Amino acid sequence: MLRKEKQKQRHEDCPAPSTLSDDTDTSITKKKKMSSLQKAIREQKLEIMEKKQNKEKLQQKKMEQKQALLQYQERKLQRQKKLSRRTVRGQPRMAQQMEHLLQQLQSKKPP
Repeated sequence: MLRKEKQKQRHEDCPAPSTLSDDTDTSITKKKKMSSLQKAIREQKLEIMEKKQNKEKLQQKKMEQKQALLQYQERKLQRQKKLSRRTVRGQPRMAQQMEHLLQQLQSKKPP
């Protein structure tokens, strides 16, 4: 009986390897390695996200270009209406043309 009791005391005095603080620190800091399937899934998700972002950027850019084009066309139409006005005899109205030239000069003021 004494032998068994001595062995129990020795085991109680020495900490078990699983209870050591060094092992617990390393197990917390270690990251599990990802399997090839998990890596492939993660890469696929990243690619999908990048494609979505690129698609949204392209759509935004197209909308901006479309708005700019519509504004340009509207300005062009207004200018054309002003400059194409004629008198009863078919002569161009000089007042409209002079106003247009004045606006151009004012918009090109030097800083």
